[in-house]
Amino acid sequence: MKLNQKIISGYLKEKIHIFCYDETDSTNNAAKREAASLSYAPSLFVSERQTSGRGRRGRSFFSPNTGLYMTLMLPVEDPCGIQKITCAAAAATADAIESLTDLRADIKWVNDILVGGKKVAGILCELICDDENTPKAVIIGVGINLTTADFPPEFADKAGQIGDIDKNLLCARVVENLLSEFKGLEKNRFLKKYTERSIALGKTITFDQNGVTHTAKAVGIAPDGGLTVEENGKRQTLHSGEISIQLGIRNEK
Repeated sequence: MKLNQKIISGYLKEKIHIFCYDETDSTNNAAKREAASLSYAPSLFVSERQTSGRGRRGRSFFSPNTGLYMTLMLPVEDPCGIQKITCAAAAATADAIESLTDLRADIKWVNDILVGGKKVAGILCELICDDENTPKAVIIGVGINLTTADFPPEFADKAGQIGDIDKNLLCARVVENLLSEFKGLEKNRFLKKYTERSIALGKTITFDQNGVTHTAKAVGIAPDGGLTVEENGKRQTLHSGEISIQLGIRNEK
């Protein structure tokens, strides 16, 4: 079933602006274009496909019409940090996937949702500022693979899928979870859910820092979304970069 504004709205408890596209460059970009005209009010942007989908660190995000691509814009006055919001969004998305499938959704720090060790979803959060560089809203972009039948080999090997389920229901479930997590950010309600799903914790990981590759043990998720690691008896919390780990594969809840 195609994305439909009325159907999505019917699933939501809280009424927000909803924009549905057959195609757009990216839903995050669509949110940025409309933000000021909407006075940064809560708004949802969804598309059947993206021509220029983006992930973290400037990577492209393959976005055919076999996925769900959505961005939720929420007003902010004092943003608590993009990384924290990203972690909360990852927990919300994993919850939504599990609520509608028989799959176990795990999280690779910081923003990748995995099923069976393969990436099924990614998160990209960005701030929108006014002309005086004052934060006015945060946009939370979520991309989820429903099926990978049409993926080229270079993507299919690492990409996972959750099944061809109703996009409208999945979209609404993600939105409801995001709204709930966003309201509970100050109390760090996301932290327990995120920690339980983290595939890094207790594992040996590697990461690059200042041009040097480090090997450490991941020991915790900080309240701000950082990854706490221990190396040679010393602890530090990572707030950026990529980690490599031995993926633990769990297919069922």
